[in-house]
Amino acid sequence: MNHSRLPIMTLTLAGVAALLTIAPLSPSRAQDQQTAPVMAKTPDEAAYVKTYQHFRMDEEEIVKHGNGSFEQGMNELGERGYNLLFVTSTAEAGKAGFHYFIRSPYAAGAVRPRFHYKRLDSGSIVQLGGGSFSDGLNKLSPENWELVAITTTSTGNVGWHYFKRVE
Repeated sequence: MNHSRLPIMTLTLAGVAALLTIAPLSPSRAQDQQTAPVMAKTPDEAAYVKTYQHFRMDEEEIVKHGNGSFEQGMNELGERGYNLLFVTSTAEAGKAGFHYFIRSPYAAGAVRPRFHYKRLDSGSIVQLGGGSFSDGLNKLSPENWELVAITTTSTGNVGWHYFKRVE
């Protein structure tokens, strides 16, 4: 291991760990702490936003947000301009942890980017590629799907693959 990079890796891992421990702020607390990251339980629809907006949701909250459909919940958030940053993993196969989103500052009248999301397991990707995982990934490229997050289990098995594209 290159020991000259060890302090950088340690700081990076410490930063990720700190982000994962941020508790959601209530709207009233968020207003009192202007310098703190704003983690809202549900996204707001303000006409003018000066700062980046951050929030996290677990899988159940996204399903509720999508009226019983995970994909619909993700896509509704994408329609509002929320970009998926990353997804935490869980020990349970077939489950995801928290989904972290960000939305860029927005001025009234500006066009906000809209994102569309797709979540596939490894088997679906292999099937899409006619038995080849790599071919399955390559079949998503012409449709402008970008791989943005992957979850794993505590045993290292891959869970979900999250794709997005800008609409």
